[in-house]
Amino acid sequence: MRILPLLALMLSHQGLAVEEPGSRFGVSLGVLAPTVSGFRSQTGDLGFSVAGDIVIPHRRGRVVPSIELGIARVGGSQHVDTISVLAIARFHLSDETPIYGFVGIGGYRHAARRGHDSLNKIGGVLGLGHQLDQSWGLEVGYRISGSYLGANSDAAFLRARYRF
Repeated sequence: MRILPLLALMLSHQGLAVEEPGSRFGVSLGVLAPTVSGFRSQTGDLGFSVAGDIVIPHRRGRVVPSIELGIARVGGSQHVDTISVLAIARFHLSDETPIYGFVGIGGYRHAARRGHDSLNKIGGVLGLGHQLDQSWGLEVGYRISGSYLGANSDAAFLRARYRF
């Protein structure tokens, strides 16, 4: 887990260009798929996520930081709900491309409907995005959210992101 903040710090000093179009506020909606079969067998193969974020006006180098609050649910009647608060840094790979990378670190709170205790975990995200226009973007990534119910709850995700 120590690698994510180090990576963000290194990227901030590499002169990578970044622009966050639109306003400081954004929302995202996506699907996620747990990557470990033990967790999938207890919950389900797919879930959904919704998140809101705010860009922090202070930039470190050319990396744009933001704070994201998200909610995700994996499974149907045997679902697990996750609330996350993450600090995320987004950075374009060059001035000429709409492709960008992102890394983040933060906390996850897992809770199951089946009467299991809630559990807090430290984790993160990493991935790539494509800015489609001034407001819309697509992101694909990996959520590192620790274990719950005796299995790793990490998940791959795909989401649409809208800046307003």
